Amino acid sequence: MVIDETINKWFSETVAKMNAESKSDEPAYDLCSAVIPIAHNYCHATLLLLNTDKKLPAMALIRVLAELTFRFIWCLFPNKQDEDVNMRVARWLKESYKQEKRNLQKLLPSADEKERSSIEKAITYLETEIGRIPYKFAGDLYNSLEDLALTSAGDGGKLLSWKNDLYPLLYSPFNLAVHPDFTLFSKLAKQEGNARTFFGDLGEFNTGELKIYCMSCLFNIIAATRIVYGWNYQSIKAEYLEIKKQMRKK
Repeated sequence: MVIDETINKWFSETVAKMNAESKSDEPAYDLCSAVIPIAHNYCHATLLLLNTDKKLPAMALIRVLAELTFRFIWCLFPNKQDEDVNMRVARWLKESYKQEKRNLQKLLPSADEKERSSIEKAITYLETEIGRIPYKFAGDLYNSLEDLALTSAGDGGKLLSWKNDLYPLLYSPFNLAVHPDFTLFSKLAKQEGNARTFFGDLGEFNTGELKIYCMSCLFNIIAATRIVYGWNYQSIKAEYLEIKKQMRKK
């Protein structure tokens, strides 16, 4: 339960500091205020599932949490184009509008007349909002990470690429939990003679490992938030690295 307690402590301490320090209405602060409670919700749900050994559903939530983490970092961290946070937030918003428009368009063929009218109005609104934003779309998550500068892993000082090192570590392994297919089914089957047994969950991950993945996402979100606010994050970094060190010994 050390991981659970540490994660909750990071959140409660960070939120308390955010509430105690009034900031102007700027995109960076607004983004942090929006992402922190959402991330805590997903993280808390993940830990609840892992504490009852429900690994696949927990992995699906980790994938969502990782996506949120990477896009959050993409908005806040320095990038090769030297775009400011305001521009990055606007580009993400424009991408969100595009995806929502695409989802609504898929509903049109099955909509009745009243629903069609409502959907078409929503699409027109989204098209207008997209036109108001003078920047390009954020683009797909994987390729957009190419824009980010290298980052230190904080463990040995090695510089890592968000796209080539961290994305495959924190995002890709959990796709099978979000998109179950025959690749996953084959991992859940056991053949003994003429008998075949299917299981509902994976055995190749243990709950402690999955909690570390969850914690890694949260560490990046909390650390980035503290950087935005100008606070020191070395204490949570030390706790994070110590827990990882202890986990490797088990």
